[in-house]
Amino acid sequence: IGSPHLEEVVRAHPDLLKANGCIWEAGYKDETGHPTMYCGAKGLCYVKLTAHGANRDLHSASAVIIESPVWKLVQALASLKDTKEQILIEGFYDDIQPPSKSELNLLNEIPYDGDLTKKMLEIDSFLLNISDIEAVFRTLYAPSCNICGIISGYTGEGSKTVLPSRAMVKVDFRLVPDQDPQKIYRLLQNHLKEHGFEDIEVCLLGPLWPAKTPIDNPFVAMVKEAMKTVYKLPPIVYPTMSGSGPMWLFTRKLNIPTVSIGVGDASSCPHSPNESINLIDYEEGIRALQEIISRFK
Repeated sequence: IGSPHLEEVVRAHPDLLKANGCIWEAGYKDETGHPTMYCGAKGLCYVKLTAHGANRDLHSASAVIIESPVWKLVQALASLKDTKEQILIEGFYDDIQPPSKSELNLLNEIPYDGDLTKKMLEIDSFLLNISDIEAVFRTLYAPSCNICGIISGYTGEGSKTVLPSRAMVKVDFRLVPDQDPQKIYRLLQNHLKEHGFEDIEVCLLGPLWPAKTPIDNPFVAMVKEAMKTVYKLPPIVYPTMSGSGPMWLFTRKLNIPTVSIGVGDASSCPHSPNESINLIDYEEGIRALQEIISRFK
């Protein structure tokens, strides 16, 4: 449910939450066996779009005279981005801050085997046939528009000729600094209206702002050194992660340096069936936290 009261608590009790640093909950061992640590997170604008037609499902013979909410929704979705992955909402890219020179230099230190990733996922190529270094850059610094799921009509066994009365889709926009999910929501509403889809309902679900701790912050160095004493391979520092979470409440509202580490691995299948961790990684994660805490004097 997205910790609905976390922001309320942070705003009401900042004095109780003062800290020298914060350890976030996401991290894993990558394909090469290196533990990872992240100094930020992408933001999120998650929306539900609903299109309505007749007051009940109809026989599909009526499709020649009655508008289909499914087609309306599909056409609206097609207007959001082009085949080159450019998001077509006016103003969407306006507030993006490019990565710093030190962050770009850090990318060269990130080991990444695109062929191994493709093999694990059983795919032939990346989106747009991008290179490994482009894959790393896009993972960390590119915003996105993703369809999470669509519900409408009849999808059971066999055939049933139906003109659905309703269609719903959930879409997530991953955001990068300094995009604002509330602003992106308003831009999306304007986009749909300007393209003739003003009757599609748009509902914003759980907005998250991008979060960032400078990679040269002393807390980042301390966590890195602590992890070196626990793991066989040195940690890989990422300036941010590809996922999202309410980390911004701690970095933006409380000004607490925040680093994310964890106990997953490259085959943990997060948000998928058979999500898992290895016991040895769990035990090493405990020791890593113990080592970090012991360094505070």
